[in-house]
Amino acid sequence: MDQLKGLRDYVEKFTESEVVKKELESTVAIKEWLKIFDPKTISHTALEQLLQMTAEAEAQQKIAFLELLKFLVLQENVAVYVLIEHWEGLIEVAIMAYIACNDLQDPKDNVL
Repeated sequence: MDQLKGLRDYVEKFTESEVVKKELESTVAIKEWLKIFDPKTISHTALEQLLQMTAEAEAQQKIAFLELLKFLVLQENVAVYVLIEHWEGLIEVAIMAYIACNDLQDPKDNVL
């Protein structure tokens, strides 16, 4: 549970970053959800904001967001929503392409 609290804190800090302020129209829903931090209660708006932040994150940041998404996708409503709305754009392009670009033989380049 400490790892999840750490992820929550990390995402909360990232909502205040310059990249998020520049690229996202709003972070109100995700900030509200982070106060509750119950995977069963995440709204589609908060999930959208989380997914947008995931797309903007780089390197170790992206790994932290993926860990949180891995936790959230255990909820059926989240899994269905992500699968239907975001498979091609987020999962296939942003995440799988990111992983494919890493040299998995080079320990210095391996962020997984």
